[in-house]
Amino acid sequence: SGKSSIRKVVFEKVPPQETMYLPVTVKVETENIDKNTFVKFQVCDFPGQVNPFDPQNRGQFDPKKIFQNCGAIVFVMDCDQHLEESQKRLLETIQAAYEFKAQCV
Repeated sequence: SGKSSIRKVVFEKVPPQETMYLPVTVKVETENIDKNTFVKFQVCDFPGQVNPFDPQNRGQFDPKKIFQNCGAIVFVMDCDQHLEESQKRLLETIQAAYEFKAQCV
């Protein structure tokens, strides 16, 4: 849906037209963004075809590891694809984040 493309254009200054040739993300990719003393964070890019909060994937993805240092979630939806499925996954992500953060308080 364009998560890797957005990351490449914004943080690596790759021309947008070159992102058309990026390979499909098949595993979680983590990148540290450390541009200066004021801009430091980590980006975790999840494959679009994998739902880390699906009960079938619980052994593969640990919500604690995903959310323990998470300060924000950016959810990218491709409006040319199945919007209802994307909305469902967004709600599952919000619910998983809420349940994890509720345990931390």
